Amino acid sequence: MTHISISPKTEFNILEIEEAKDGELWGRTITPSDDVSGETDEQILAAIAEYHTPEIKAAYQAMLDANAPDPLTDAEIICNAEAAIRSIRNAIYANGDAGQTASYAQKLEQAKAYKAADYSGTYSYLVEGIKDQPFTKQELADSIIGRAEAYMVLDAKIEAARTIVKVKVTSAALDQKQAAADLVVTDLQTLISAILAA
Repeated sequence: MTHISISPKTEFNILEIEEAKDGELWGRTITPSDDVSGETDEQILAAIAEYHTPEIKAAYQAMLDANAPDPLTDAEIICNAEAAIRSIRNAIYANGDAGQTASYAQKLEQAKAYKAADYSGTYSYLVEGIKDQPFTKQELADSIIGRAEAYMVLDAKIEAARTIVKVKVTSAALDQKQAAADLVVTDLQTLISAILAA
């Protein structure tokens, strides 16, 4: 590889590097804040040492700090996390319109009544549900009840996450608040995936 040019630009000596590789020109830049521990080329290392002095690095970092956006407040981080939690819940119930919800409530009512009657009696949904299927009315009823219980657990976990995220964010160190909120959302998603897969 042959270096065509290394040119310092701006008052912060941002290095513009052009390199010839496999017959093509490649360009890149190195700023005073870049991690250059992986650089091995002597010409580039010499330019970094010459132009990226401790004073230049300090001035460049001060400029970055001065132009950095204000950190999000606790309320903003919590609001964003709650929006993510709502999105998770909405995805779970995405197909649950009013008609489906009412229908499932009726199925659950029948399944519970059938179980309470020691799995005896005739219930229209359970009878229709097992036609041409390799399972019994009892298995279908237990499945419906189990699924309903799983969704109750999901709702409880979602509500708990809303409280947990507030506690975690407000108690975290300033530079760890966003990570704390992200972890609550990620843990919730992982937990829900495991429950739905069970």
